[in-house]
Amino acid sequence: MNTDTSATPFLIESFYLAIDNRSRFGYTVNYLLSMRGLALVYRILKSVDKAAEILEKALDISYGLSIRDSQIQFELIYDLGAVNIAQENTTLAEKRFSVIEKEFRDISKQDTQAIYLKAVDGLAAASFQDGLLQQTESLLDFVISQNAGIAELALEKRLANKTKVGLVYWAQGQLDLAKSVFEETLDQQQQFLGECHYHSLRTMYNLAGVLSEKLFLLESEMLYTRVLTGLSVLLGSGHLDTLRVMELLAHQYFRQHKFSEASEMWRNLLHSYEKRFGKDHVRTMEACYQLCQSLARIEMLADCIELLQPLCHMNEQLYGSTHPATRRSIMFLSNIHRHLGHRNSFESIRRQLQNSITKSNSHGEFVATGIYFVTA
Repeated sequence: MNTDTSATPFLIESFYLAIDNRSRFGYTVNYLLSMRGLALVYRILKSVDKAAEILEKALDISYGLSIRDSQIQFELIYDLGAVNIAQENTTLAEKRFSVIEKEFRDISKQDTQAIYLKAVDGLAAASFQDGLLQQTESLLDFVISQNAGIAELALEKRLANKTKVGLVYWAQGQLDLAKSVFEETLDQQQQFLGECHYHSLRTMYNLAGVLSEKLFLLESEMLYTRVLTGLSVLLGSGHLDTLRVMELLAHQYFRQHKFSEASEMWRNLLHSYEKRFGKDHVRTMEACYQLCQSLARIEMLADCIELLQPLCHMNEQLYGSTHPATRRSIMFLSNIHRHLGHRNSFESIRRQLQNSITKSNSHGEFVATGIYFVTA
């Protein structure tokens, strides 16, 4: 699914215009559909609180109309449940999905059964977020078995549910089962949707993660590379999903001692995060630190010092001198100076680190019996 948001200002304006025009004829189903569309745009923008506000208003309006049993009302309830999950309010989400599930449990008509299964699917999502893995697995198994009998239900939806089962197995630590589910699902997605479809790439991403956890590092690296290529085309090189895969691929390179490749990947990420978030953002600073870790392994220590000195300062400004991120970067810089024989710099930084730990102890925030320096 392409989540490019370049057109969203136009969409928001269009939906507000449609809502205004339709309000002249009173509150109708078309009016509610326009509000639902506007809420969807805000969900794409990750403005879930705004989306919830719009959907709550639309649902309140629907109760005042003679459409209490209509599909639009239950679609609004479902959308609100999905937004509640995004807000991490799973209790409210479960209540909303349960309303639909109870209403349609005994109805066999296909046009209403699809709504019922969406609600059960929503309950599974809430259960998964709450860590109720066995309940999640049971709900998803039921949805998949019922989906098979609904001809008009999109194949990609059925396969997406199978992927969720794989995620449950993964969360339970059943890596072989998760791997099997992801491989089977990916094969079907590539056959019917294509390798560059967003759902195919997400399944490939999950499979790469399982393989990495099973220490099949080269196989994992190859899959992450394919996902990165696909997402770069589908979403763009600067999309957060694309950048996340770049991070994981950089870690795979590092774990396999491919430090030059890891350095190049982290340098690209650092450039992208600086451009998107600024130099003092947590993502940018972490990319800088990881780049230094890779550079140190290929003895590019001068570059490390050049990057670490401003990083230490930014960490201290952002988090304070006693924060683990600050101490971590200072200790790394100290190690490099010691490795290079820069005794004065090493002693100065060592005293700075000792003072920060002493300060932490005085506030009861951190306790350490000593400082250990290990060559980077």
